[in-house]
Amino acid sequence: MIFLYAILGMFMFTNIISIFEMASTINNQQIFDRSPTFDQALLLSKREKDRRFLKLLSEANLSLGSGNSICQNILDGMTNNDNSNFLILSNYTDLANYKQSIPITSQNPLFDNGCDLNNASHRVLIVPSQDNLNPYLFYSCISDGLVCKFEVD
Repeated sequence: MIFLYAILGMFMFTNIISIFEMASTINNQQIFDRSPTFDQALLLSKREKDRRFLKLLSEANLSLGSGNSICQNILDGMTNNDNSNFLILSNYTDLANYKQSIPITSQNPLFDNGCDLNNASHRVLIVPSQDNLNPYLFYSCISDGLVCKFEVD
């Protein structure tokens, strides 16, 4: 009987040690699904630019159009006196360094007739909306590649 208890004790001790080793291995292992850590200054800048874009879209009238013409009209309205939105958009010249780059390739209907603006790693998508209160939908991300993760189908 003592022999049985000794074997059970050794078996339990071995299991406790192996569980401890597995736990420490899991804790030391790099987790690949973690989102990349961004510089706090970059995040603050993105948030400020997002606020500026949202304010711009709330003040601009419905003549921005749809598709790529939305972004073209926004960029043109910041500098062109003849643009019908010049009085509003000229207040947002700090956003003039955003340029159109890779068109939206997502097949998701949320992004239909939208356009994109990029400034380094900050990507902005502007899409016309059916809502009368908010004529445009706004999507933004810090992209580590060419497009935002939510654009990938």
